[in-house]
Amino acid sequence: MKKPYPEKVMRYFGNRLSKTVIWVSMLIVGVVNYNYENWTDDYKIIAWDVNSYYAYLPMVFIHHDIDLDFVDEDPATHKAHFWPVPTPTGGKAILTTMGLSFLYAPFFLGGHLYAHLFGYETSGFSAPYQIALILSCLFYLTIGLIFLRKFLRLYFSEPVTALTLLIVVFGTNLLHYVTDEPTMSHAYNFSLISVFLFTVTRWYRSPRFVNAVITGALAGLITLIRPTNIIVILFLLLYGITSFTDLGNRIVFYFRRWGLLLVMVTAFIIVWIPQFLYWHHVSGSIFLNTYGTGGEGFFFNNPQVWHLLFSYRKGWFVYTPVMFVAILGFYFLYRKNRGLFWPVLVYLLVNTYILASWWAWWNGGSFGQRSFIDMYGLMAIPLAALLAWALQKRFYTWIPIVLVITALLSLNIFQTLQYREKALHFVMMTKKSYWAVFLDRTPPQHYWDNLVYPDYEAARKGEYYTETEIPYGLEKQLGMRGYEYLRYLEDSLSEACSHGSDTVTKNLIEQKALEAFREKVHDYYNKEK
Repeated sequence: MKKPYPEKVMRYFGNRLSKTVIWVSMLIVGVVNYNYENWTDDYKIIAWDVNSYYAYLPMVFIHHDIDLDFVDEDPATHKAHFWPVPTPTGGKAILTTMGLSFLYAPFFLGGHLYAHLFGYETSGFSAPYQIALILSCLFYLTIGLIFLRKFLRLYFSEPVTALTLLIVVFGTNLLHYVTDEPTMSHAYNFSLISVFLFTVTRWYRSPRFVNAVITGALAGLITLIRPTNIIVILFLLLYGITSFTDLGNRIVFYFRRWGLLLVMVTAFIIVWIPQFLYWHHVSGSIFLNTYGTGGEGFFFNNPQVWHLLFSYRKGWFVYTPVMFVAILGFYFLYRKNRGLFWPVLVYLLVNTYILASWWAWWNGGSFGQRSFIDMYGLMAIPLAALLAWALQKRFYTWIPIVLVITALLSLNIFQTLQYREKALHFVMMTKKSYWAVFLDRTPPQHYWDNLVYPDYEAARKGEYYTETEIPYGLEKQLGMRGYEYLRYLEDSLSEACSHGSDTVTKNLIEQKALEAFREKVHDYYNKEK
């Protein structure tokens, strides 16, 4: 049978094509990082969430104080980077788990040594430390792509693997999180989960002690970085399952190898032991829910699936549309390999439900839905299935698909630049704002006029797109956000009632405050018109 034209062209490069894609991609990402010089920006490398991911390292190796007393002793110096939360026993704990600090550690120590030798500030936050962390991201990204390639090559051709890797790097918001915010957790999680995919295949090919240790420890580390990623175990359990008979055989497989299963679980737990010891020291318990202190949590009875996927505020398919193309690939994956179809589909559905149930489903300030980046190694599988089908067809089938993907790659790169240049807002986007700045790197005035700030206080109660969301322009006028202004009105009304003869209930005060707030928003919009 005559091979399709693109297959013949790309096979000319032999088995080096996907490897070339990896190294060229890393070269481009490295050059972009060098040109951005983000280590000169205090709000890029060790900032926001990374402050907590990273805090374990300077706490232990520089301050030698796991109680964080040094923060209170010199708050002017330390409170910019250390954000402890109170524990039930009156101690102070770092907000996040320490998994990322494990991955940062070798690079942190290298940066620390460099800072000592060449006279830089050794606080843990000067340029050598920041550059070292950027290098850590590039290192782990490379490892992730290498292992994702190994996994994909088990099932797909060299050209399909190469195209898939290219799309994952340059067609998704992973690109932003390896160039502009490279120390956030997502590239690291993407890397580890991609390695895990290959590790699972090796475990089932050769179920022995070493592979049990590696698989368990890797699952433990993935979970230690982001506890909700414990669902990687679903891929481990469902890999290769195509029927209920297979599921029964899988249960028998683990019963017969209960010793190795115990080894795997033990390896998982060992990775967590330093975290348990730290939590016990600061709180008296080996388990500590640090996020619960701020009212954050999950609303599993009110998942915002539609908003998570399609909203202009932060919809996954809006800001990473190539993933919608990957979703279409599930049809072809089902036809060709149900042993991969079911674990990936179940993982996607469970992960989507969890992410949609988080109180702030938009994940704060971010480019698109950043939490989905963790599973892009899995999403590469249906994407590759679609590409494999397309490249087997004649030109009138594969050319349109290649053109669509090329357009989506270009759009992603353009929107990545827009986000860096603040032409896409990190949390206030609306439909009107999105289209006002579509394919435009200079936002017009009506882009700003239509931005809306979410009500975080309402979100903590599981209420979304409430009447207390506030336009960007009005926020600037008032000097406060919507929920802050509403609380201000409530306090003012309550104080006024306490000095008057009328007795007004709390509900009535809230109602009157909301009416006053609506009137303020209404007046603002009328004025703008």
